[in-house]
Amino acid sequence: MFRAGNEASTSNNGDTFASRENTEFPIPELVVEFIPIESLTIRVSQLELCWGTASNTLYQLEYRSLLTTNAWLPLGGQIHGNGVPFCTNDLVVVGQPQKFYRLQITNAPPQL
Repeated sequence: MFRAGNEASTSNNGDTFASRENTEFPIPELVVEFIPIESLTIRVSQLELCWGTASNTLYQLEYRSLLTTNAWLPLGGQIHGNGVPFCTNDLVVVGQPQKFYRLQITNAPPQL
C-alpha cells in the first residue's frame, strides 16, 4: 500500500503538484516464481531413408539393433526399382538407442 501525505513534488518538466492528505493507493503484489527445468530432451519421431533405384531391380531394406548378431529383419516389403529415387520412413522407438540399416538387391520374386 502506498500512502501520499501533504508533500509538494516537482515533475521532470518543472510542474509542481501537491498530493492529497492521507490518500492510499493500492499497489498489487508482484510475485515472481522461477521454475527450474529438470531435463531437456530433443526427440525425433522418424527417420527417412532414400536411395536411387534401377529399373527392373528388387530391393529389400533391412535393419537390426545390434551389430553383435547376424539377424537382419525386413523393414517393409520388397521395393520394385523404376529408375527414380525411393524414400521410406522408419519410426524412432523410445528406448531403442540405435538401429543399423542395409539395403539388399534381391531380384527374387516377393514372398507371399
